[in-house]
Amino acid sequence: MKRKIIVNDKKTGKVIEGEVTVRAYDHFQGQLKNPHIVRRNKKKYCRKQKYKNDYNL
Repeated sequence: MKRKIIVNDKKTGKVIEGEVTVRAYDHFQGQLKNPHIVRRNKKKYCRKQKYKNDYNL
């Protein structure tokens, strides 16, 4: 999104105009209200065991 900026120079009295690219503020607010969170079912998911248990000792 582009915004037009007007700057008044107090020493010389010149008016400087320019365009600046700015992120869309409404898009940012939507990201804050609806965060993308992936949730796992903890009952289904279990970590792989690092070492197998030896029961035949």
